[in-house]
Amino acid sequence: MRQDLDLEITAHLLGVLPYGQVTIAEFQSPDRFSPFPVVMEALATLLNRWLLPEDGGNSEAGKQIFCQIFAAAKERLLEMRRSSGQAEDVQKGEEKWN
Repeated sequence: MRQDLDLEITAHLLGVLPYGQVTIAEFQSPDRFSPFPVVMEALATLLNRWLLPEDGGNSEAGKQIFCQIFAAAKERLLEMRRSSGQAEDVQKGEEKWN
């Protein structure tokens, strides 16, 4: 990770990103979603440009870790929606993301 970035702010922003992605259905119709793999690849590219030091680092490993973290966050939120009776929203979101 780049040394010039504030770790607390970076951690906060990284925490907000997955939550926003998995709750977007509350603000936008699922039929307007881009395919989940495409969104994740674009997000990984943006994070790579934001966080990777100029000397390189291991960007592929970082992308994989982020995708794993996001997939786990997505599953937790979908499970929360299922348990709270928002099954229709979950089904629409899962259909679009898969």
